Amino acid sequence: MKTTPPEESLRHTSLCEAIADLQNLEKANIQTGQILEYGPGACYAIDSNNLEIRYLSGKGRSYLPEEAYLQSEGGTSWLQIICEEDRMAYIDAIQKVVSKREEVVVDYHVLISSDGEPTPIRDYLAALYARENELVGFVGRVIDNTFRIRTMDTLVKRSWKEVSSIASRRFLHDFNNMIAGIYSLSELYAIPGSDAATMTEAMVHIRDSSIRAQKITQKIRALTTMNEGEESYFDIGKLIEEQRDYLLAILPKTVDLQFELSDESLPVRLDANRFRQALIHLASNASDAAVDKPSVRIRCRSVDPSDSNIGVPSAVIEFSDDGRGIDSQTLTLVRKPFYSTKDRSAHAGMGLFIVERFAKDLGGSLSIFSEEGEGTRILLELPLTNLNETIPVSNATYSRNSTSQVPEARRTPTILIYAWEDITRHPLINSIRSADWKFRIHLDGDQLQLDITDFDKKLDGVLVFKSALDEKVDQLVLDLAKLDPQPKLAVVALGESVEAVSESIRSKCGLLVSGSLKPAGLMKTIGKYFS
Repeated sequence: MKTTPPEESLRHTSLCEAIADLQNLEKANIQTGQILEYGPGACYAIDSNNLEIRYLSGKGRSYLPEEAYLQSEGGTSWLQIICEEDRMAYIDAIQKVVSKREEVVVDYHVLISSDGEPTPIRDYLAALYARENELVGFVGRVIDNTFRIRTMDTLVKRSWKEVSSIASRRFLHDFNNMIAGIYSLSELYAIPGSDAATMTEAMVHIRDSSIRAQKITQKIRALTTMNEGEESYFDIGKLIEEQRDYLLAILPKTVDLQFELSDESLPVRLDANRFRQALIHLASNASDAAVDKPSVRIRCRSVDPSDSNIGVPSAVIEFSDDGRGIDSQTLTLVRKPFYSTKDRSAHAGMGLFIVERFAKDLGGSLSIFSEEGEGTRILLELPLTNLNETIPVSNATYSRNSTSQVPEARRTPTILIYAWEDITRHPLINSIRSADWKFRIHLDGDQLQLDITDFDKKLDGVLVFKSALDEKVDQLVLDLAKLDPQPKLAVVALGESVEAVSESIRSKCGLLVSGSLKPAGLMKTIGKYFS
C-alpha cells in the first residue's frame, strides 16, 4: 500500500463535497453537512458500488486506523478497516439500510489501538440517494463503544452476583449439613472399642458425605465465578438436565420443576458457563413471579428453518411458569437493560437483557409471551451445529486486511484440552495461548470425543488435566485410548503426584507430567511431545 499525506489521500475536504459528488450535484447542502460533521464521533461517506472511502472527518483521521486514509490503487474500501470476523455483519447492515430505507445501528470492531487489540465501534449508518432515487453511497457515524461495553459488563457481573448469591446460600446450607454429619459420625465412632463392622459402616457414610460435599463445593465455585469458558459442542438436552440442581437452588422449595427434553441429539456450540447463567436468570425471574406452589416447565425441541425465527435448523428451549405474568405495557420493557419491577436500588435489571445478548451472540433469538395472571413463556432459540463442518478454533484473531497472506514462520500444534473445571487462566494455558497454538478447551468428555472426530487428521493430540476430584477423568482416558486412530495423549496430574496416578492411566497416555512443574518447563516438555 502506498502511503500519502492524509490531506491528499481522500477525495474531498468536507462531507458536504463528498455527498454532493456522490449525488452528482453542483452545489452541496452546507447545513446538512455541518450537522453531520460536528456531531459526536467520526463521520464518513463511502461509494455504494465498491464501498470506497470518499470522505473521513478530521476527527476520524486520528480516531480510525491509518488504512482508512491511506490511498491505494483503486481507493480504500471501508471493509478494509473492519476486523475480518465482523465484515459480514457490516454487509448485512448495508443490505438492511437499503431494504428498510432507514438508519441502522451496527456494532463491529476495528483495529485502532496501538497494541493491536480490536476496538468495539457503534456505527449509525444511513443510505445516500441521488435525485433519481438511485442509491449512490452511505453515510456513517462511528462512536467508540469501549466504555459502554465495559459498563455493561460491570452491570452484568452485578446482576449475576445477585442471583448467584441466592443459589450459593442454598448450597452452603446443604454443605454445612454434610460437614455436620461427617463430624457427628467421626465423634460417635472415634470411641475406642468400636467393632469393625460398625467402623466400616461409619467410614462409608463419611466417604459418601465427603463426595457430596465436594460436589457442592464445585457448584458453589461455578456460581461465584463470572469467567467465560471456552465454547464447545453440547447436546442441549443433556446440558439442560445438568443444570437441575442449580435451578432448584434458585427456585422456591415448593416448586414443581418439570423437564420435557427431546430424545434426539440437538448439538449446539456454546459457552456452558454463559448458558448456565442464562437459565439461572430465567429461573430467578420465575421465582420472583411465583405463586404459593409454583410450577416451572423446561422443554427443548428441534425446529426446521421454515418455522425458525432465525431461518436455520435450530434448538428451541421453552421456559414456562405459572406465575403472576406480565402486563402488556411491562412486556415491551422487560428486555431493556436497567429495567426492573423490583427495588432498583438493589437490582440491576439486567436479567432478560443478559439472556437475549447470550442468544444473539450465538445467532439466535429470544421471544417472550405473557399475560397478567396467566404465567410467562420464554422461547430461547439457538442455531444447531453441523458437526461435519470445520469449526474454527476459539482463540481467533482479527486481521487488518483479509486479502493479505502472511507466510507462517513455523507450524504450531493443534490440540484439544480437557479439564473438570474452568482453567482458561491456568499458567500452562496462558503459555499455550502465547505460543499461538490452536486449541479448544472442553469441560465435557463426550463433547471432547465428538470434537476429535471433527478435527480428524488436523489434530496433533489431546491434553488432559487430571484432577483427583474428577470422578470421570480415568474413564475418559481409557475411552480415548480405544479410539481408532488413537490420538497422542498427554496427561497433566493436578493436586496429586505422578506416582499416585493409576497404572492403567500410565499405560494409556504417551506423556504423564506433574502440574506442579514450572510453566516454562511444563510447556517445553508438552511442546516437544506434540511437535
